[in-house]
Amino acid sequence: IILPESVTKVGTKAFYKCVALKEIVAPGLQEIGESAFAECSELKSFDFSGPIASLPTRCFEKSGLGEVTIPGGIKTIGDYAFTECDLLKTVTLAEGVGEVKYGTFFGCDKLENIHFSSTVKIIGEWAFGFTYGLKTIEWGGVEKIGRSAFCGSGLERLELSANINEMADEAFASSNNLKEVV
Repeated sequence: IILPESVTKVGTKAFYKCVALKEIVAPGLQEIGESAFAECSELKSFDFSGPIASLPTRCFEKSGLGEVTIPGGIKTIGDYAFTECDLLKTVTLAEGVGEVKYGTFFGCDKLENIHFSSTVKIIGEWAFGFTYGLKTIEWGGVEKIGRSAFCGSGLERLELSANINEMADEAFASSNNLKEVV
């Protein structure tokens, strides 16, 4: 789908369960409704370059995205925005993004790499829970890790940043592969 620049809003569940949808280009998109692209299991590419300020709750839940770079213009990422994206392997949060909310990437079991920029300060509860494939985290400016944020991760080695000053209960609980913490 190539939406013209004049399309600035896609409403709630606008493309919900469009299982054959593979790519979306929307250069003028400013607003996305809840679950707008949820369960688009073949969605491999989404152009985040438009002036989007926030990603709402469950907007890409169970989509087929394999790599996601959240640009700095997006200030808010809603709860469960990318939950259970089974093909997602790499997440990069660019300069400008400040917080990862509750359950944002929960259950993305093939997620291997996370790159936080220096502006990401808070990782919310269950944000990366049950990411069994997780191998590396680049902490950037993270200061606070919420409750169960990485519960059930696949990490074998955890190297924490000196910026981190608060780690909530069960932050890395049930990370059964974890052998070393630095």
